[in-house]
Amino acid sequence: MIYLFNPDTEMALREGESSFYIAPAAVRQMAHDLALLPLWLGGEGDAVLVEELPPSGFLEQLHALFPWLGLPAVLLPQQLRPSVDGTSCPPSGHSTLSFTPWGWNPTLFAKLRHWGVNCPEEEAAAPLRYALGNKTNLQQLDRELMARGLRSAQQRHFTIHNVSEVEELLLREARLFSHGFLLKEGYSSSGRGHRWCHSGSPSQHAAYPQQLLTAELRQWITRRTERGEAIDMEPLYDKVADLALLFHLSPGCRASFSGYSLFETTAEGAYRSNLLASDEAILHHLASLIDPALIEEAKQTFLHLLEEQYPTLSGLVGIDMMIYREADSGTLTLHPDVEVNPRPTMGLVARRLYDRLLASPHAPSCEGPQPTWRFVVEGSASSAQLQQRHATDLQQHPLRHDPHGRPTSGYLPLTPIQSDTRFRAYIIR
Repeated sequence: MIYLFNPDTEMALREGESSFYIAPAAVRQMAHDLALLPLWLGGEGDAVLVEELPPSGFLEQLHALFPWLGLPAVLLPQQLRPSVDGTSCPPSGHSTLSFTPWGWNPTLFAKLRHWGVNCPEEEAAAPLRYALGNKTNLQQLDRELMARGLRSAQQRHFTIHNVSEVEELLLREARLFSHGFLLKEGYSSSGRGHRWCHSGSPSQHAAYPQQLLTAELRQWITRRTERGEAIDMEPLYDKVADLALLFHLSPGCRASFSGYSLFETTAEGAYRSNLLASDEAILHHLASLIDPALIEEAKQTFLHLLEEQYPTLSGLVGIDMMIYREADSGTLTLHPDVEVNPRPTMGLVARRLYDRLLASPHAPSCEGPQPTWRFVVEGSASSAQLQQRHATDLQQHPLRHDPHGRPTSGYLPLTPIQSDTRFRAYIIR
């Protein structure tokens, strides 16, 4: 398996079939700085495709720290070019190339072709990936989950095509939108392409259109809908916790559960960090908030749904959920389909980090409260600022190991920190 980190995939999909999309500078910087993040997804015999080799000593240090881990190799695009007989030259003597990017899009296909790679099987599956990942399809997912009798399912997503429809929804569903609303472009992720509209006082339902639909927001909606874009509209909630269910799909109507993800986001919806813990410990924590039967019910429902509706889809799927407090009763309940990501996610990276790097086979699993590791992805306004944070963490949180070589506490950068780095991924305890 060859992994590739391209965090601009949702943004590229907004361009339709165009293969010439160029991401904003900040996203390109993230792709550059975190290019080696998939190291922690794969294993021995796999590879991570990068456009620039990491600094000398970074990989050597990881291999020295964790000789038992079996990290993937690192490949440059020129190593994928066809040989004289027209066949690809995969690493380690493999006869075929199989890619797992952060997400498929026409721009990536064009780039792979430029590098001499042909992957027709992935291209054939791409339309299904696009369909599953299109956030406007969440409205249909709401209806499907309700039809299947999922207790926590209800109509939460609405597709709007003009400003008037927003006004109508705010008046018709005033109770549902008591905390405000969120607008999402068709392909969006981690807060990009989102507009947050907080209500202030939930009692001011009748003033919603005038209070929240500012001239600037009306223009934002109009520009997109006049281009033919559909926008997903959903209520804001009194959120208590973010979680996700992770799945793996293989052709032939097979779906399997890969684990839980308990994570944090910023106020704008951007990813911030994951708790690194066993599935048992995560469930133990969630059980203190809601009935764990609701989570199990959602898991089984999605397993059946994915197998039935996407029998030819192959790859990884993360379904983001939320535990929130109901406005009227104050009861904590589950929102089962905040977002569907048909690709690797930060939650999957966190799951793999815990299972492969931190979970000790020499100690029994503990469900109770205990000091925990966090997986963090963050950016800085400048490379100098990030360098200072990195130096401080190295000094204040030296990495310590148990007798078997597994980290027990400290700070570990998962990607290289260089003089021009502005994004970093790390674990800390």
